[in-house]
Amino acid sequence: MRTSTTMPTQTTRPRTVEVTWVPVADSTGHVTMEMRWHVEERPAVVRSAA
Repeated sequence: MRTSTTMPTQTTRPRTVEVTWVPVADSTGHVTMEMRWHVEERPAVVRSAA
């Protein structure tokens, strides 16, 4: 699941913030979903998952 949104900054250029949910398993094998934030100063490039 991947969502993208734009956040206003002090500049006139929009900043693309990419949020990615990553499954993380701990030592007991329990899997939790963690959120990863990826900020780009340019429009995000759509990458297809292999």
